[in-house]
Amino acid sequence: MLTVIQPKHTRIGVDVGATGVRAVQLLRSGTTYTVRAIARSERPVGEPDDGGLSLERRVASCMQSGGFRGRSALVGARAGEIEYHLLNLPAAVAARSDDEASRAVRWEVASLMGESVENVEARHWLVPPPSAPGPNTLAVGARTDSVRRTFDALTNAGAVCTTIDTPATALCRVACALRPPPPRAVWGILDLGHDQTRLVICVDETPVLIRSVGPGGNGWTRSIAESLRISITAAEIHKREHGIARTPRGVRGDDGTDVPSRELGSILYGALRSDLNGIAGETMRSFRYVLGCYAGREVDELVLVGGGASMKLLPEFLNENVGATVHRASDYLERSDCRIRFSSGRGDPFEPLALAVGLTLPG
Repeated sequence: MLTVIQPKHTRIGVDVGATGVRAVQLLRSGTTYTVRAIARSERPVGEPDDGGLSLERRVASCMQSGGFRGRSALVGARAGEIEYHLLNLPAAVAARSDDEASRAVRWEVASLMGESVENVEARHWLVPPPSAPGPNTLAVGARTDSVRRTFDALTNAGAVCTTIDTPATALCRVACALRPPPPRAVWGILDLGHDQTRLVICVDETPVLIRSVGPGGNGWTRSIAESLRISITAAEIHKREHGIARTPRGVRGDDGTDVPSRELGSILYGALRSDLNGIAGETMRSFRYVLGCYAGREVDELVLVGGGASMKLLPEFLNENVGATVHRASDYLERSDCRIRFSSGRGDPFEPLALAVGLTLPG
């Protein structure tokens, strides 16, 4: 008898970002996932941080407008409210998966966060065994009051939320669904967010290093505004429309006409050079650190996600400066081994939704 696999709706993944909320639900068929529902509630550039809307109201707006099936949801921990720490646990403790190991990690993480253990929620996972003595565990900690506020906001908005996930693990899952992880390689995900740029370096299918490597899109916009002496709104428009270009001023096209967009892109690159070089340098140093822990592996790919990933010529710049092959997440969507189906027909770019998509995927 032929068994027909019925499509199944996933839980709703809710990404609480610095500029608003993005929610996504997938339809699963076998090992393939189709993005079937998207909702966003975000504030315009230049509007106050809360945008006049509380987190509860933004989530409620998404739940009401997204056309989601069911109310079961899981949310990503807010990037500014969690910390990642590499730990070197005693082998006997690291090998355990019981309450004793969890308590040991919680005490260590609370100490590193400068908090009392009662006000910290902590989880951990083992990293692949390094080739030399070193950290064997990656722990994540969040303050209990911030976790409670997020849960309460989703519950009051009408969602049934039982899980808070870490952005790093969610991004790792979505990257692995976009393409199989390269064998014997060290690879990474660069999340170009509003407030900061975060790097997740993975070995096989496991994050082994998570850190901030520089400012995010908001910092870039402010650098442009200060350099060109223009408003924040105008700077954001220039950043989105022209991106960066390391082309001297006065460049002409093949037909002899001026190319003002590339000329302006060159000016913007000058305004952002310090930030971009800093991000590239920190990313390269992080890869080298991980390679030192995992001998016999090579750096492979760097996957770009987040709102800042759409900036023109950014992948080309990073490709030349980080020692890895750089692609936007959406570049993988047409590959035959990609397990995610996504249509941009409604105008939603994939990169800002990548975290919400990863939240819905099974671990």
